[in-house]
Amino acid sequence: MLIKSFLLRFWLLVFLFAKFFVVQTLFGAGTTAGNTLVQSVSARAQGMGEAYSSIPATEGGILTYHYNPAALGFSKCVETAFTFKRGIADDNFALFSLGYPMGLGKVAGTLIYYSVGNIDLITSAGTSRSVKAQKDLSAILTYSHLLGDNFSWGINGKFLRTQLIESFTANAFAVDIGAQYKIQNVMLGAAIQNAGTDIQYNKTSDPLPLTLRSGFSYRKEWSKDYKGLVAFDILKRRGEDPKTALGLEYSVNGSVLPHQSALALRAGYVLGQESGKISFGLGFNIDPYRVDYCMQLMDSSSSSHLITFAFLFGGATNKDR
Repeated sequence: MLIKSFLLRFWLLVFLFAKFFVVQTLFGAGTTAGNTLVQSVSARAQGMGEAYSSIPATEGGILTYHYNPAALGFSKCVETAFTFKRGIADDNFALFSLGYPMGLGKVAGTLIYYSVGNIDLITSAGTSRSVKAQKDLSAILTYSHLLGDNFSWGINGKFLRTQLIESFTANAFAVDIGAQYKIQNVMLGAAIQNAGTDIQYNKTSDPLPLTLRSGFSYRKEWSKDYKGLVAFDILKRRGEDPKTALGLEYSVNGSVLPHQSALALRAGYVLGQESGKISFGLGFNIDPYRVDYCMQLMDSSSSSHLITFAFLFGGATNKDR
């Protein structure tokens, strides 16, 4: 009866998310703003094609909040993470996040900086000056609560401040709501993301990239040292066609490697995405440290690189996540 109750809660949330999407006219055409809110935040997730709506924090770390805030409910320790990304067009992305488990749930705070790069502007006097094309700052607060051992729900509160050509500034607020449910080796996940206010520069207004993400994952343990993970996501973002993401991970750890370290190989593929549909990743950790790297192939001659550092406090290990 308990399992049935959790399943009913899970699918009820999925139904409510889908209904909210219809109300928000997600499937209508049009442009969106707030590109910072859809940037990849985790090298591990990106290495698996961001098929991460069903990956709990015990496996993916604190940055799983970005794909489903409910993931944080499964966390068991204090963790901090730092991500840096260098794009192909001089764009830079940096993130710092700290998560803390409490008696009434799990909380996390995240700060994000994103810049697109510099452009040259010609002034009315005929002179030229270099300015940042776009600069964004974002703050995110996450709360997640575990009900029983298998069901978790969570919410993100987001604030975004964005500036164009160092002249036009706008603010926006948004929320994410998500749920995850565990059935033995299978995890189910669903989340609605970036439901919030429009971004308005002067008299021009654009909505945020409202997103519905859902999927499942399956993990296989051949022994305590050899493990596999397969994840599948369906993603629909306002103004875009649906995308399907597939992620794979194979990890070796424990007695096979020195110092009780772990090594993971990853690959991801996104169907329905023109650029950056293929990604590869590598992860390495020696408790309590973890380093993840991802290379995303943008086209035949260019790629984007993402790296994430994580640290677990208080003598915790990666198994305690």
